[in-house]
Amino acid sequence: MEDIKIYKINKMDKLSANQISNWQYTGIYARYSFDGSEESKDELMNGDYYTVYDQVETLVAYLCFGNSAQVPTAKALGLYHEVYLDIGIGLSPELCGKGLGKDILTEGIIFAQEKFNSLSIRLTVAVFNTRAIKLYQGLGFVKVSTFARINEGVRTDFDVMVMK
Repeated sequence: MEDIKIYKINKMDKLSANQISNWQYTGIYARYSFDGSEESKDELMNGDYYTVYDQVETLVAYLCFGNSAQVPTAKALGLYHEVYLDIGIGLSPELCGKGLGKDILTEGIIFAQEKFNSLSIRLTVAVFNTRAIKLYQGLGFVKVSTFARINEGVRTDFDVMVMK
């Protein structure tokens, strides 16, 4: 019998923001690491972020919606159309690559559709993040545009994907 995961999604709280602000990723994913600063914690507490806890009350991920899930460069290029609700996801570094993303993101999409009354979901993903892209495609997301952002002299290409 397959093990069924049940996730609890709630508005970000200070304790969780503090924990997430210290998450450190390795390898090519290191750019997703937080620095533990007050600015990181403030962003996590801006109202767009939600915690994801598993059935044993372990913080496993966060979700963000709206502006916090958008890349400003894409916004400036006019690639975001308001009919979509943007979603972002960050798994605990210890859980990345373990196959939990599908269930967590599915729960997040259901949550978003109910909470924000939006059936049109969009996300933006760095092109190098092939494991995330594979997950998103498996959930029915398709690429609608690509753009590049240059930050501190480093170019990162992104795909904008929408759920079909």
